[in-house]
Amino acid sequence: MARAATGRGTGATPSRAARAAVRAACRALEAAPGVLVLAGVGAPGRAAEELAAGAAELAPEAAVLAFGTRGARDAEGVVDEGAVLALALNTPARVAAGSAEDAGALGEALRHRPARPLVVLGQRGLTPAALAAFAAGAETPHIVGGTPGAGGLASCAAGAAPREAPLAALRLEGGLRLAREVAASVRTLGPERRVSACAEGFVRTLDDAPALRCLSEAAQQTSGRPLVLVRIARPGEGAILRGIGGVDPRRGAIYVGQDVREGDSLAYVTPDPEGEHEAFSGALARLHAGLAGGLPVLLLGWLSAGASRRRRIVPRATGATATFAVETSAEVAPAEPTVRLAGHSNVLGLLFAPS
Repeated sequence: MARAATGRGTGATPSRAARAAVRAACRALEAAPGVLVLAGVGAPGRAAEELAAGAAELAPEAAVLAFGTRGARDAEGVVDEGAVLALALNTPARVAAGSAEDAGALGEALRHRPARPLVVLGQRGLTPAALAAFAAGAETPHIVGGTPGAGGLASCAAGAAPREAPLAALRLEGGLRLAREVAASVRTLGPERRVSACAEGFVRTLDDAPALRCLSEAAQQTSGRPLVLVRIARPGEGAILRGIGGVDPRRGAIYVGQDVREGDSLAYVTPDPEGEHEAFSGALARLHAGLAGGLPVLLLGWLSAGASRRRRIVPRATGATATFAVETSAEVAPAEPTVRLAGHSNVLGLLFAPS
């Protein structure tokens, strides 16, 4: 039976902190791990290769993925700065790593029929184009992950030496399946419009009106200096959220990512803190309802900046016995029937064993 457990650890060095966290996770797992995922909060995360080496020393038969993040949570709450959070699964996994240019080949290396759940991370290498290439190579949208945004990223297969890379991914075995939901709460500022002109990631016009002028009009619909995001969707796909990466006053344009296309729909939105609790509760309820009699194993969280500290995630809402959530600067979000790189999205993934 598939099982998951987490453990926390601290130590004088990143490798000692990793070993302490892995020992705690393995004690709770009560089995030899087939995969270990380690999140170093703050300083330990800047030595991801050391974290991976410490984990591999204790569990040489496990696939290992280690990275740095600004924040992490388990079922007990927030993990302290300077600590390591380890996730142990008793199921096997396959790992692959490389550069953004290798993303398509990494996806092909992890392709499986029937599809298996995939986790992909990139501190620098996970761009919208790299994620699209990875998903195309893997031929599946059953992917979670993101950009932890702090520190390094290292991985190793069972029995191999850890190495750092801009991009790393895991294929989880053991017959596990993956359900995903987005727990984002936003308020719309103005109408949804069609991208009528764009180039190199910049949206120049929306319904033939300058995008920057539309942004200014949207911002005037709320008080203070609101954080304005975009909700964007391609025809036939689900919508995602993204931050605005920059503006070009000369052309009246806004930057939303290299993968924007003419014909996409775009609306300006702003975070709605009052709706955050309902958004998380609703996402957890939908995950539980989607189990269809399956056995929940692990709740994963890829949370936008700050949410990992503000929001208490209650795994009991899904029946999962373990929670592993990290703060990200970008998240792999479902945009059915595919996935896209999003932001401010709080993506929750539930690993479960089918009935």
